[in-house]
Amino acid sequence: MTGMDRCYALAILSEAVIAWLYLEYLFPRRSNLIISSCTFFVGYMALFSISLLHDPIANIASFFLVTWVLILINYNCKLKISLIHVALLTFLMTVT
Repeated sequence: MTGMDRCYALAILSEAVIAWLYLEYLFPRRSNLIISSCTFFVGYMALFSISLLHDPIANIASFFLVTWVLILINYNCKLKISLIHVALLTFLMTVT
């Protein structure tokens, strides 16, 4: 793993923790903690794999999609509300 890959791993880990804390605060959890943790791990490992392509558009699109799927699987919320919060998280991820 190169130094740049380590930076991507740290960024993805930071994004995962921020998304986890943000979503846990906003929405009641649908699944138990173990299932929720496992789905976040799988989702963000997929995001790390995609980040290795070094394509910003693919990173943004995949972040939006993966985070949205994680919300739908793990939390009780309406479709429109989930899209708004995923868009907000994606915007923050893109800016940073």
